[in-house]
Amino acid sequence: FFYNIIQCFINKYTSFNESIFFKPYIIELVCIFSYFYHTYLENPMKRTKNLKITPSTHIILKKYCEENGLKMFAFVERIIKEKCDPKKDLYGEH
Repeated sequence: FFYNIIQCFINKYTSFNESIFFKPYIIELVCIFSYFYHTYLENPMKRTKNLKITPSTHIILKKYCEENGLKMFAFVERIIKEKCDPKKDLYGEH
């Protein structure tokens, strides 16, 4: 699809000699735009929220995660999911 658009643009706005040098540049721009579109516009990044904790708690968390090879954000997310998610009852409902 993009290739047809590129060809139409090149044929309309450039002469043959210019298109030889201009074509790779346009293709590169389309590739960059396509990457940007699919990465950021189609699937926007999820917004993160800051979690306020005391400096002493942060030091304890950081030391624990460094000793065990964990990422702080992933460890905190796992604890929150384990402790705060509603437990399902016998029938699989909340």
